[in-house]
Amino acid sequence: MFLPIHFDGVGNVARRRVRRAGLSLVLGLALLAGCDRRPETGRERLARWEYGESLAAVTKLRPCRGVPAPAPEWPPHDLRIFSLQAPPEYRYEKQQGTDSFVGGFDAPGRALHFDYGMYSGALQEWRTEADFRACRVSIGGHPVRIVTARSSRGGYMAGAAWREIGPDGQKGLTISGTSDSPAGQREMLAIFRSVRLTRPGRPR
Repeated sequence: MFLPIHFDGVGNVARRRVRRAGLSLVLGLALLAGCDRRPETGRERLARWEYGESLAAVTKLRPCRGVPAPAPEWPPHDLRIFSLQAPPEYRYEKQQGTDSFVGGFDAPGRALHFDYGMYSGALQEWRTEADFRACRVSIGGHPVRIVTARSSRGGYMAGAAWREIGPDGQKGLTISGTSDSPAGQREMLAIFRSVRLTRPGRPR
C-alpha cells in the first residue's frame, strides 16, 4: 500500500523512505520465520517435558507404576524442612552446602544424597544413562518427578525431584541415590514415597 508523504525537504523524504524500507524488511523476516516453524511432535513434546525443570513439566509426565510404599516400621528422620522414613541401617550424614541444605544417608551398598534450594536440579544429566525412565507420582499431595537409570559403572540409580516448593514457591528438593542391586533401587523408591514436606525451619 502506498503511503502519501508530505514533502517538507529532501532529507525528510529520504528518511521516511528508509524507515518504510526497514519496516518492510522486518515484516518479511517475520513471515519467513513463521514459514520455517513447524508444529512440535508428540515425541518432541514428551522429551521437553521429561527434560523440564518446572512443576508444569512434572505434571505432564506419564504416571509411575509400581512405586513401592515404605515399611511402617522404618524409623522416621525429621530434617525440619522435610521428613522421611528409611530402614534402620541408613545413617544420616550432614554435609555443608554453599547456598542450599544438603546431606545424605548411607547404608551398606546404598547411598542417598539430597539437595534443597533454589538451584536443586531435576536429574536431567541421567538421560544419558542406560535404562533411563522418568515418570510422576503424587507424594504427600505434591507431584514429584521420579527417575530411574542404570549407571555406566554398574550401579542402580533412583531419584526424586520436587519443584516449586518452599514458602516462596522457588525452591526445589532433589533426592538421588545409587545401589548395588535392583532391590536397593526399589528400597530407595520406597524412601522417596515416605517424604513429607514440613513447615520451613532450621535444618537439622
